[in-house]
Amino acid sequence: MAVAQSILSQINSSNYSAPIATVYKPQSEHSGFITTLRLTINLNSINAAVFPYIPDDTPADVLQEILNEVAENTEFKEIIIYFKKGDGAWIERAPIRIFNKDPYYDVNLIRFFSDANTIDVAEDLSIGIQLKVGNVLTAADNILIWGTVVEEKKNNGNEELEARIAALELALFGRLTDLSPNTLLGRNSGTGVVEQIAQATFAQPSDIVTATNALIAGAPPNLNTLDKLAAAMGDDATFAITLAAALGNKVNISGDQVISGIIKFIGTYVGLQSVAPGFWLDETDGTRGAYIVCNGGSLSVQSRGTNFGAFVANLGSVNLTSGAVTLNGGINLTSLPTSTTGLAAGSIWRDGTTLRIV
Repeated sequence: MAVAQSILSQINSSNYSAPIATVYKPQSEHSGFITTLRLTINLNSINAAVFPYIPDDTPADVLQEILNEVAENTEFKEIIIYFKKGDGAWIERAPIRIFNKDPYYDVNLIRFFSDANTIDVAEDLSIGIQLKVGNVLTAADNILIWGTVVEEKKNNGNEELEARIAALELALFGRLTDLSPNTLLGRNSGTGVVEQIAQATFAQPSDIVTATNALIAGAPPNLNTLDKLAAAMGDDATFAITLAAALGNKVNISGDQVISGIIKFIGTYVGLQSVAPGFWLDETDGTRGAYIVCNGGSLSVQSRGTNFGAFVANLGSVNLTSGAVTLNGGINLTSLPTSTTGLAAGSIWRDGTTLRIV
Protein backbone atom coordinates (compact mmCIF):
# COMPACT_ATOMS: atom_id res chain seq x y z
CA MET A 1 0.00 0.00 0.00
CA ALA A 2 1.31 3.45 -0.95
CA VAL A 3 1.70 6.02 1.78
CA ALA A 4 2.39 9.74 1.23
CA GLN A 5 5.10 11.27 3.41
CA SER A 6 6.43 14.80 3.86
CA ILE A 7 10.04 15.97 3.67
CA LEU A 8 10.84 18.98 5.85
CA SER A 9 14.10 20.29 7.33
CA GLN A 10 16.11 23.48 7.34
CA ILE A 11 19.61 24.92 7.48
CA ASN A 12 20.01 28.11 9.53
CA SER A 13 22.48 30.04 11.65
CA SER A 14 22.43 27.41 14.39
CA ASN A 15 23.19 24.28 12.33
CA TYR A 16 24.86 25.40 9.08
CA SER A 17 28.27 24.02 10.15
CA ALA A 18 26.90 20.55 11.08
CA PRO A 19 27.89 17.41 9.11
CA ILE A 20 25.90 16.28 6.11
CA ALA A 21 22.23 15.99 7.07
CA THR A 22 20.00 13.25 5.67
CA VAL A 23 17.13 14.83 3.75
CA TYR A 24 15.35 11.57 2.95
CA LYS A 25 15.78 7.83 3.34
CA PRO A 26 12.93 5.32 2.86
CA GLN A 27 11.83 3.48 5.94
CA SER A 28 12.83 -0.15 6.27
CA GLU A 29 11.53 -2.50 3.56
CA HIS A 30 10.14 0.42 1.59
CA SER A 31 11.07 2.23 -1.59
CA GLY A 32 10.22 5.85 -2.19
CA PHE A 33 9.13 8.00 -5.11
CA ILE A 34 9.85 11.65 -4.43
CA THR A 35 7.32 13.81 -6.28
CA THR A 36 8.42 17.19 -4.89
CA LEU A 37 11.81 18.27 -3.52
CA ARG A 38 12.65 21.95 -3.29
CA LEU A 39 14.81 24.50 -1.52
CA THR A 40 13.27 27.79 -0.37
CA ILE A 41 16.18 30.26 -0.19
CA ASN A 42 16.21 33.28 2.11
CA LEU A 43 19.68 34.88 2.27
CA ASN A 44 19.20 38.46 3.50
CA SER A 45 22.78 38.67 4.77
CA ILE A 46 24.22 39.09 1.25
CA ASN A 47 23.53 41.52 -1.57
CA ALA A 48 20.46 40.85 -3.72
CA ALA A 49 21.03 39.19 -7.10
CA VAL A 50 19.18 39.73 -10.36
CA PHE A 51 18.80 36.71 -12.63
CA PRO A 52 16.38 35.69 -15.39
CA TYR A 53 13.29 33.52 -15.17
CA ILE A 54 14.35 29.87 -14.95
CA PRO A 55 11.69 27.22 -15.75
CA ASP A 56 11.31 24.38 -13.25
CA ASP A 57 12.44 21.72 -15.72
CA THR A 58 15.65 23.49 -16.79
CA PRO A 59 18.36 20.80 -16.99
CA ALA A 60 20.91 20.95 -14.20
CA ASP A 61 23.83 21.68 -16.54
CA VAL A 62 21.94 24.56 -18.18
CA LEU A 63 20.93 25.89 -14.78
CA GLN A 64 24.54 25.77 -13.65
CA GLU A 65 25.62 27.81 -16.68
CA ILE A 66 22.99 30.45 -15.86
CA LEU A 67 24.05 30.59 -12.22
CA ASN A 68 27.72 30.82 -13.23
CA GLU A 69 26.95 33.93 -15.29
CA VAL A 70 24.99 35.51 -12.43
CA ALA A 71 27.75 34.61 -9.94
CA GLU A 72 30.39 36.54 -11.89
CA ASN A 73 29.12 39.83 -10.46
CA THR A 74 26.94 38.71 -7.53
CA GLU A 75 27.63 37.44 -4.01
CA PHE A 76 26.47 33.83 -3.40
CA LYS A 77 26.75 30.76 -1.20
CA GLU A 78 26.74 27.04 -2.08
CA ILE A 79 24.60 24.06 -1.10
CA ILE A 80 25.91 20.54 -1.90
CA ILE A 81 23.62 17.54 -2.32
CA TYR A 82 24.84 13.97 -1.74
CA PHE A 83 23.95 10.27 -2.25
CA LYS A 84 24.77 7.44 0.11
CA LYS A 85 24.17 3.72 -0.35
CA GLY A 86 23.60 1.80 2.87
CA ASP A 87 26.28 2.61 5.43
CA GLY A 88 28.77 3.76 2.80
CA ALA A 89 30.35 7.18 2.47
CA TRP A 90 28.48 10.20 1.15
CA ILE A 91 29.07 10.86 -2.56
CA GLU A 92 28.72 14.40 -3.88
CA ARG A 93 25.95 14.68 -6.51
CA ALA A 94 26.07 18.37 -7.35
CA PRO A 95 26.97 21.78 -5.92
CA ILE A 96 24.21 24.41 -6.19
CA ARG A 97 24.92 28.12 -6.02
CA ILE A 98 22.30 30.05 -4.06
CA PHE A 99 21.67 33.79 -4.07
CA ASN A 100 19.63 36.45 -2.33
CA LYS A 101 16.47 37.25 -4.27
CA ASP A 102 14.00 39.43 -2.39
CA PRO A 103 11.96 38.22 -0.60
CA TYR A 104 12.96 34.57 -1.35
CA TYR A 105 12.91 32.00 -4.13
CA ASP A 106 12.64 28.25 -4.71
CA VAL A 107 15.07 25.79 -6.33
CA ASN A 108 13.71 22.52 -7.74
CA LEU A 109 16.14 19.77 -6.68
CA ILE A 110 14.51 17.02 -8.75
CA ARG A 111 16.25 18.32 -11.88
CA PHE A 112 19.63 17.50 -10.30
CA PHE A 113 18.66 13.84 -9.90
CA SER A 114 16.44 12.96 -12.86
CA ASP A 115 14.97 14.20 -16.12
CA ALA A 116 11.58 12.87 -14.99
CA ASN A 117 9.10 14.42 -12.55
CA THR A 118 10.00 12.03 -9.72
CA ILE A 119 13.06 10.56 -8.02
CA ASP A 120 13.04 6.79 -7.42
CA VAL A 121 14.77 6.08 -4.10
CA ALA A 122 15.66 2.49 -3.31
CA GLU A 123 15.36 1.10 0.22
CA ASP A 124 19.09 1.43 1.00
CA LEU A 125 19.63 4.85 -0.64
CA SER A 126 19.87 8.14 1.28
CA ILE A 127 19.81 11.74 0.03
CA GLY A 128 21.78 14.33 2.00
CA ILE A 129 22.47 18.05 1.91
CA GLN A 130 25.03 20.40 3.46
CA LEU A 131 26.02 24.06 3.29
CA LYS A 132 29.48 24.23 1.71
CA VAL A 133 32.21 24.27 4.31
CA GLY A 134 33.39 27.84 4.87
CA ASN A 135 30.01 29.44 4.13
CA VAL A 136 28.29 31.21 7.00
CA LEU A 137 24.61 31.87 7.73
CA THR A 138 23.37 34.68 9.99
CA ALA A 139 20.11 35.03 11.87
CA ALA A 140 18.73 36.75 8.77
CA ASP A 141 19.27 33.60 6.66
CA ASN A 142 17.23 30.41 6.32
CA ILE A 143 17.28 27.54 3.82
CA LEU A 144 14.16 25.35 3.91
CA ILE A 145 14.23 21.83 2.39
CA TRP A 146 10.74 20.49 1.74
CA GLY A 147 8.93 18.01 -0.44
CA THR A 148 6.58 15.04 -0.73
CA VAL A 149 7.28 11.35 -1.25
CA VAL A 150 5.17 8.26 -1.81
CA GLU A 151 6.53 5.16 -0.04
CA GLU A 152 5.58 1.62 -0.92
CA LYS A 153 6.40 -1.52 1.02
CA LYS A 154 8.22 -3.92 -1.24
CA ASN A 155 5.91 -6.93 -1.10
CA ASN A 156 5.57 -7.79 -4.77
CA GLY A 157 5.92 -6.32 -8.22
CA ASN A 158 2.24 -5.35 -8.54
CA GLU A 159 2.28 -3.28 -5.40
CA GLU A 160 5.48 -1.53 -6.50
CA LEU A 161 3.92 -0.75 -9.86
CA GLU A 162 0.85 0.64 -8.13
CA ALA A 163 3.08 2.81 -5.98
CA ARG A 164 4.83 4.20 -9.06
CA ILE A 165 1.48 4.93 -10.70
CA ALA A 166 0.27 6.66 -7.54
CA ALA A 167 3.44 8.75 -7.45
CA LEU A 168 2.96 9.79 -11.07
CA GLU A 169 -0.67 10.65 -10.39
CA LEU A 170 0.37 12.87 -7.52
CA ALA A 171 3.02 14.54 -9.65
CA LEU A 172 0.56 15.14 -12.48
CA PHE A 173 -2.09 16.39 -10.09
CA GLY A 174 0.36 18.83 -8.56
CA ARG A 175 1.44 19.99 -11.99
CA LEU A 176 -2.15 20.76 -12.99
CA THR A 177 -3.36 22.31 -9.74
CA ASP A 178 -0.35 23.97 -8.16
CA LEU A 179 0.06 26.67 -10.81
CA SER A 180 1.52 30.05 -9.96
CA PRO A 181 -0.67 33.11 -10.69
CA ASN A 182 -0.75 34.31 -14.29
CA THR A 183 1.00 31.23 -15.69
CA LEU A 184 0.10 28.68 -18.36
CA LEU A 185 1.25 25.11 -18.98
CA GLY A 186 3.39 24.53 -22.04
CA ARG A 187 6.91 24.28 -23.37
CA ASN A 188 9.18 27.26 -23.92
CA SER A 189 11.64 25.33 -26.07
CA GLY A 190 12.89 21.83 -26.76
CA THR A 191 11.10 18.71 -25.60
CA GLY A 192 10.31 17.22 -22.21
CA VAL A 193 7.84 17.66 -19.42
CA VAL A 194 5.27 20.42 -19.35
CA GLU A 195 6.40 23.56 -17.52
CA GLN A 196 4.86 26.72 -16.16
CA ILE A 197 5.25 29.68 -18.49
CA ALA A 198 4.41 33.27 -17.57
CA GLN A 199 1.22 34.40 -19.28
CA ALA A 200 2.97 37.64 -20.28
CA THR A 201 5.15 35.53 -22.63
CA PHE A 202 2.18 35.10 -24.96
CA ALA A 203 0.53 37.83 -27.03
CA GLN A 204 -2.87 38.94 -25.77
CA PRO A 205 -5.76 39.78 -28.16
CA SER A 206 -5.34 43.44 -27.24
CA ASP A 207 -1.64 43.24 -28.20
CA ILE A 208 -2.57 41.94 -31.65
CA VAL A 209 -5.17 44.71 -32.15
CA THR A 210 -2.66 47.35 -31.05
CA ALA A 211 0.06 46.01 -33.36
CA THR A 212 -2.38 45.82 -36.31
CA ASN A 213 -3.62 49.38 -35.76
CA ALA A 214 -0.03 50.63 -35.51
CA LEU A 215 0.78 48.91 -38.82
CA ILE A 216 -2.26 50.40 -40.59
CA ALA A 217 -1.67 53.80 -38.91
CA GLY A 218 -4.71 55.53 -40.43
CA ALA A 219 -4.12 54.36 -44.01
CA PRO A 220 -7.15 54.89 -46.30
CA PRO A 221 -9.36 51.81 -46.84
CA ASN A 222 -8.01 51.20 -50.34
CA LEU A 223 -4.40 51.09 -49.05
CA ASN A 224 -4.69 49.40 -45.63
CA THR A 225 -3.52 45.90 -46.60
CA LEU A 226 -0.41 44.58 -48.36
CA ASP A 227 -2.59 43.22 -51.18
CA LYS A 228 -4.17 46.65 -51.75
CA LEU A 229 -0.75 48.32 -51.73
CA ALA A 230 0.51 45.78 -54.29
CA ALA A 231 -2.55 46.40 -56.47
CA ALA A 232 -1.96 50.17 -56.27
CA MET A 233 1.54 49.57 -57.67
CA GLY A 234 0.19 47.40 -60.44
CA ASP A 235 1.48 44.23 -58.78
CA ASP A 236 4.89 45.27 -60.12
CA ALA A 237 7.69 43.53 -58.18
CA THR A 238 10.18 46.06 -59.63
CA PHE A 239 7.97 49.11 -59.10
CA ALA A 240 10.85 51.29 -57.89
CA ILE A 241 12.85 50.53 -61.05
CA THR A 242 9.80 51.14 -63.26
CA LEU A 243 9.06 54.48 -61.56
CA ALA A 244 12.68 55.63 -61.75
CA ALA A 245 12.78 54.80 -65.47
CA ALA A 246 9.55 56.73 -66.09
CA LEU A 247 10.77 59.79 -64.16
CA GLY A 248 14.04 59.65 -66.06
CA ASN A 249 12.09 60.29 -69.27
CA LYS A 250 10.49 63.49 -67.91
CA VAL A 251 11.78 67.06 -68.26
CA ASN A 252 13.51 68.35 -65.15
CA ILE A 253 11.74 71.48 -63.82
CA SER A 254 14.95 72.92 -62.34
CA GLY A 255 18.41 73.37 -63.81
CA ASP A 256 19.56 73.02 -67.41
CA GLN A 257 17.91 70.34 -69.47
CA VAL A 258 19.08 68.94 -72.80
CA ILE A 259 16.15 67.64 -74.88
CA SER A 260 16.55 65.70 -78.09
CA GLY A 261 13.71 65.33 -80.59
CA ILE A 262 10.60 67.48 -81.09
CA ILE A 263 8.62 69.06 -78.24
CA LYS A 264 4.89 69.49 -79.00
CA PHE A 265 2.39 71.63 -77.06
CA ILE A 266 -1.02 70.45 -78.19
CA GLY A 267 -4.37 71.84 -77.03
CA THR A 268 -6.11 75.09 -76.14
CA TYR A 269 -4.21 77.51 -73.89
CA VAL A 270 -6.96 79.25 -71.92
CA GLY A 271 -6.54 83.01 -71.67
CA LEU A 272 -4.52 83.33 -74.88
CA GLN A 273 -5.72 82.39 -78.30
CA SER A 274 -8.92 80.31 -78.06
CA VAL A 275 -7.45 77.59 -80.27
CA ALA A 276 -3.73 78.19 -79.81
CA PRO A 277 -1.52 75.83 -77.74
CA GLY A 278 1.53 77.32 -76.06
CA PHE A 279 3.29 78.08 -72.80
CA TRP A 280 4.48 81.07 -70.81
CA LEU A 281 7.79 82.24 -69.37
CA ASP A 282 7.61 84.03 -66.02
CA GLU A 283 9.88 86.10 -63.85
CA THR A 284 11.00 84.21 -60.75
CA ASP A 285 8.52 86.17 -58.60
CA GLY A 286 5.62 85.28 -60.95
CA THR A 287 4.60 88.92 -61.50
CA ARG A 288 5.68 89.38 -65.11
CA GLY A 289 6.21 87.23 -68.11
CA ALA A 290 5.35 86.48 -71.71
CA TYR A 291 3.11 84.04 -73.53
CA ILE A 292 4.50 82.06 -76.42
CA VAL A 293 1.70 80.61 -78.56
CA CYS A 294 1.25 79.13 -82.02
CA ASN A 295 -1.31 81.01 -84.11
CA GLY A 296 -2.06 80.00 -87.65
CA GLY A 297 1.41 78.68 -88.38
CA SER A 298 3.18 81.69 -86.82
CA LEU A 299 4.83 82.06 -83.42
CA SER A 300 3.24 84.79 -81.29
CA VAL A 301 5.06 86.38 -78.37
CA GLN A 302 2.58 88.31 -76.19
CA SER A 303 2.97 90.16 -72.92
CA ARG A 304 0.85 88.65 -70.10
CA GLY A 305 -2.41 90.54 -69.67
CA THR A 306 -2.13 92.31 -73.02
CA ASN A 307 -2.31 91.38 -76.66
CA PHE A 308 0.69 92.82 -78.36
CA GLY A 309 3.98 91.37 -79.45
CA ALA A 310 5.33 89.89 -82.64
CA PHE A 311 4.32 87.14 -85.03
CA VAL A 312 7.23 85.34 -86.63
CA ALA A 313 5.83 83.97 -89.89
CA ASN A 314 7.03 80.90 -91.72
CA LEU A 315 8.57 83.03 -94.45
CA GLY A 316 10.70 84.96 -92.00
CA SER A 317 8.83 88.32 -92.02
CA VAL A 318 8.02 90.20 -88.79
CA ASN A 319 4.53 91.66 -88.25
CA LEU A 320 4.14 94.15 -85.37
CA THR A 321 0.44 94.06 -84.48
CA SER A 322 0.44 96.82 -81.86
CA GLY A 323 2.59 98.60 -79.33
CA ALA A 324 6.29 99.28 -79.53
CA VAL A 325 9.35 97.08 -79.81
CA THR A 326 12.33 97.88 -77.58
CA LEU A 327 15.65 96.49 -78.74
CA ASN A 328 18.49 96.52 -76.24
CA GLY A 329 21.02 95.69 -78.95
CA GLY A 330 21.64 96.32 -82.59
CA ILE A 331 19.76 94.91 -85.60
CA ASN A 332 21.67 93.39 -88.49
CA LEU A 333 19.77 94.36 -91.70
CA THR A 334 22.37 93.33 -94.28
CA SER A 335 20.08 90.58 -95.56
CA LEU A 336 17.26 93.04 -96.58
CA PRO A 337 16.67 93.61 -100.31
CA THR A 338 18.64 96.58 -101.71
CA SER A 339 16.04 97.44 -104.39
CA THR A 340 12.25 97.41 -104.78
CA THR A 341 12.36 94.91 -107.59
CA GLY A 342 9.84 92.14 -106.94
CA LEU A 343 8.72 93.56 -103.58
CA ALA A 344 5.06 93.94 -102.66
CA ALA A 345 3.62 97.19 -101.36
CA GLY A 346 4.46 97.71 -97.67
CA SER A 347 7.70 95.71 -97.82
CA ILE A 348 10.93 97.08 -96.26
CA TRP A 349 14.09 97.47 -98.36
CA ARG A 350 17.57 98.95 -97.69
CA ASP A 351 18.78 101.94 -99.57
CA GLY A 352 22.41 102.01 -98.42
CA THR A 353 22.12 102.69 -94.73
CA THR A 354 18.50 103.90 -94.99
CA LEU A 355 15.40 101.72 -94.53
CA ARG A 356 12.60 102.45 -96.93
CA ILE A 357 9.03 101.09 -97.42
CA VAL A 358 7.69 100.26 -100.86
